[in-house]
Amino acid sequence: MPPSPTTLRQLLETGQDNAFLDLLIADLRGSQNTRINVLSGWRVYLGWVRSEGLSILNADQAQAGAFAEWLRQNYEAPSTRNNRLTQARRLYQRLQEAELVSTNPFDDLHGEVNPAHERRKNYTAEEVVRLLQHANVEEKLLILLGAHAGLTTSEVQDLSYEDFHNDDTLIDLPDRTIKCTPELTQQLKTWIRQQGDTPLFPVRPTGHVFPATSAPALRSKIFDLCRRANVPYKAWHSLRNAAGVKMLNEFDDRTSVMRELGLTHRMALRPMVKISGKGDGKRRKRE
Repeated sequence: MPPSPTTLRQLLETGQDNAFLDLLIADLRGSQNTRINVLSGWRVYLGWVRSEGLSILNADQAQAGAFAEWLRQNYEAPSTRNNRLTQARRLYQRLQEAELVSTNPFDDLHGEVNPAHERRKNYTAEEVVRLLQHANVEEKLLILLGAHAGLTTSEVQDLSYEDFHNDDTLIDLPDRTIKCTPELTQQLKTWIRQQGDTPLFPVRPTGHVFPATSAPALRSKIFDLCRRANVPYKAWHSLRNAAGVKMLNEFDDRTSVMRELGLTHRMALRPMVKISGKGDGKRRKRE
């Protein structure tokens, strides 16, 4: 049975968004993971609505379109953007059931086409070299964190100097430990020296490696670098794909590759396997 419209409206009017969403999700059908993902999408949407000073109950198609545009600017993967739109549509379905709205502003808003060949895009090894040749110190470190270590944009944003260990040859993330390539270790040391460290008076910085760097700002840096290097711009996950291809070319243990990239399902590795063209051939394990 849908929650009381009066209660839901009061929660919205008093800014109790979490309690509002808890009521809406309470009897939603589906697995626990589905409910967690749906709730996450609802919170993203409500957070955006509040930040834009818009209305939740008086939304129209223009507002839905503006949210879709915001998603394009802040989320790389089309699949993620599509999921967020689906979750927003589901939110208004629940509001219709609760008789708080009469129409669903997301009904006529379709997700993006996300063909397999687009998902398999990657920066080739030659393109990575060209990017590094035209990059400044910061940009080189960003490229190597993506194309060698396989970090996601959120992991780059959250990365701190304290995450590096063993003379900067390892990166400790919450879900995995990544072995740095020699190029990445050297570039980090170069970046640290630029922040004020010297061989005689080492003062290692603390905190975030790239403070106050938003996802759009990160993409903007890569876009500008691609333009200077005359390399076709691709989304950040294409750097992760490049890292996966590089790892697959170095060793055969796909489980290790998945662990280094933080992947939880073999299907996520399949595009990189296809790009590498390695099939099921044996390769040496990464040391």
